[in-house]
Amino acid sequence: MLILRLISRGFCRLSTNIRSTELAQNEPRLLKVAIIGMPNAGKSTLINQLIESEVCPVSKRVHTTRQSQKVVYLRQNTQVVFIDTPGVVNKKEVKKFQFSDDFVTGPRAAIENADIIGVIHDISNRILRHKLDPRVVKVLNQFTNRDAILILNKVDTVKAKRSLLDAVRYLTKSTVGGEPIAMTHNKRPKQLKMEDILARAEARKSNLFTGSQEYSGKEDYRNIDENESDVEINGWAGFNDVFMISALTGDGVDLLKNYFVTNAKMAAWEFSEEILTDCPPMELALKILKSKLLEYLPEEIPYTVVPSLDFWDEDSDKLRVVFGVKCQNERFVKIVIGQGGHNINQITLQVEKSFTRIFQKVIDLHIKVTVAEKEKKYGGSERQTDKTIA
Repeated sequence: MLILRLISRGFCRLSTNIRSTELAQNEPRLLKVAIIGMPNAGKSTLINQLIESEVCPVSKRVHTTRQSQKVVYLRQNTQVVFIDTPGVVNKKEVKKFQFSDDFVTGPRAAIENADIIGVIHDISNRILRHKLDPRVVKVLNQFTNRDAILILNKVDTVKAKRSLLDAVRYLTKSTVGGEPIAMTHNKRPKQLKMEDILARAEARKSNLFTGSQEYSGKEDYRNIDENESDVEINGWAGFNDVFMISALTGDGVDLLKNYFVTNAKMAAWEFSEEILTDCPPMELALKILKSKLLEYLPEEIPYTVVPSLDFWDEDSDKLRVVFGVKCQNERFVKIVIGQGGHNINQITLQVEKSFTRIFQKVIDLHIKVTVAEKEKKYGGSERQTDKTIA
């Protein structure tokens, strides 16, 4: 497995994540958390908030995350490994976006290696606010031996508190932690206090799943849409706790972070102290470029271009990078560049900002936009030559 070593690559953790000097006197603790949910629910944004660093690429488009990625948070002697996963999809989406099997089976593979499942649900969608997608429910039903929590995201977009509490009742089938939700005098669910949630987490900690079960990604992928109509889509009664957060603003994230730290069990760390993610630096850089293309290019254009890393050179204080972006035709090239270079300049600026925060170095970045011209060869075959557009 390729590991990104922060020290050799010049990365820097926030001081709040550095182990204290008392670590040698304490037993190491570990928790592995799989974050799953529908596309664009805010999984990557949440993980970035939890670790206080932009390591998981994000954009406003669906399917920005196409491969699972592990990200590490440290607090004194505790290590929490978050597994960012692609959004749960069906066969129609697999065909439309030409996803690989790894993309489709990612959520299930992540859960197979996790202690806790965090299901993130977009509460801003009024139509689907009260319903868990049947594909998510199906995944949860396959792993009932894992603790699971429900994370309601984008609560900042919901003005009426009653709407949030109604959603909790429907999504959990009025059952949390195996018990009926406590009701207030007006028949609405009563929200637990922070100390109550953490106390329950501490009490359950010894029962966390520590073994493994056999998993076949391809078999699950082939059956991903089978019998979906048989799954009750309103909710799932197996959640241990419910959290209301805004991954974008950070509201409620500290409570969630404390919950994960409290749930950690005595175990050897999966990664050494200097590791922040299992994604290699150059691969992470390309992912960030792809996310910015998705963010700033219109319609289907970002799904048709082919980005590449053409040059990478770094020293102790500077990183030099040259990317290539190959387009299908000259019309697409003009769209990528934008009027007066507006689009490509904006993308370059945003990529530079992300690199500066992550790599902690001066960034020298260039993006070359090219068009691939198809030329006929004898026998009807084709070859591609790159034509750079100034």
